Amino acid sequence: MRISVGKLRGLQQISDDTGRFTMIAMDQRGSLQKMLHPENPKAATYP
Repeated sequence: MRISVGKLRGLQQISDDTGRFTMIAMDQRGSLQKMLHPENPKAATYP
């Protein structure tokens, strides 16, 4: 598979010396609910 130089550099930035990805995932549902329905975040629904 061939990827662009920019994509390769991006992948290298989020990987360690052995090539394993080092990243973290964070739950953003609360912030999304506040953005969708600021006056009552609990009323915001999504699939």
